[in-house]
Amino acid sequence: MMTIKHVTALGNESVIETDEESYTPADSPQTFDILGTARTSTGTDWWRSAPTAELVPIRDGDVYVMNGHGSTVARYHLGGWAFAE
Repeated sequence: MMTIKHVTALGNESVIETDEESYTPADSPQTFDILGTARTSTGTDWWRSAPTAELVPIRDGDVYVMNGHGSTVARYHLGGWAFAE
């Protein structure tokens, strides 16, 4: 089990427990916003929702991934929203 702490670009914080987390870099062809528009300046961090088993995106702010012992094993600075023109 892992824990994800997400601090949004506006400063809001949430803590999420998950079994799976992955990161898609900004230059990956799989990086899109919720409308399907390609994003260019930030990546997307994904975590798997325990109740629904769906992948849920985090697209802004800072993400800290902690292992079961509470040690930070990954950090991602996703920045704010950016849309391709």
